[in-house]
Amino acid sequence: MNNKDIIKEYSKRLWDDKDLTAIDDVFVKDAVIHSPLNSTTGTSTMKEVVEKWLHAFPDLDVEWEDFIAEGDKVVSRWRAKGTHMGSFFDTSPSHQEIDYSGVTIYTLDKKGKVIEYWALVDMHAIISQLMKYESISEALE
Repeated sequence: MNNKDIIKEYSKRLWDDKDLTAIDDVFVKDAVIHSPLNSTTGTSTMKEVVEKWLHAFPDLDVEWEDFIAEGDKVVSRWRAKGTHMGSFFDTSPSHQEIDYSGVTIYTLDKKGKVIEYWALVDMHAIISQLMKYESISEALE
């Protein structure tokens, strides 16, 4: 299986099937993780990051727009939608659908394991939608 296929399968298992064991199967134990939540290392931290997203948006649905591979890098471009049901950056659940996009860059070793992960997420889109719903809620009170 080539790097692009590895990441396609991983992405679908993790985000479509909500299967966190995909992280253990595809990442090296001490992978470097760069996410909007923090930069750190390790598969356990990666699971914590995913769990935070799924807590905030339990019905998260990701649409894969592109997978591009060159050498040891694979890039995925995607859109996501989910209902804001859990706290996220100190916001109360709005119970509204949030729509955002992002790009994820993976670096794989020669064995096809992820050694570095970069998630570039349109946090402005998320926060502005959450703030809009929070403002509407406050105005209705």
